[in-house]
Amino acid sequence: MPASVEIQVPLAIVNGKVNITATNTQQQLSATSVPLAKGVTVKALTANAATVYVGAAGLDATTGFPLDGGDSVGIGINDLNKVYIYGTQNDDVAYISN
Repeated sequence: MPASVEIQVPLAIVNGKVNITATNTQQQLSATSVPLAKGVTVKALTANAATVYVGAAGLDATTGFPLDGGDSVGIGINDLNKVYIYGTQNDDVAYISN
């Protein structure tokens, strides 16, 4: 008999833009819990002045994953509030998930 497989279907698209509010200070993509079914894609906007770093709590310019303007990365994570960014004040990232 074949094994039963449960497929989790996303209920909605989650997307937004986050502005870095302070230079060289880590910042969560979301201060509240936002459950994700399929992880998240984070993109540094092309107009950014500098590299933005993405990662877990505690990141900085030496430990984060670097994103130059226009670069993006997919992160397999179950909640948006577990993703942090670090960079230059007034630079932005956009994110999308489903």
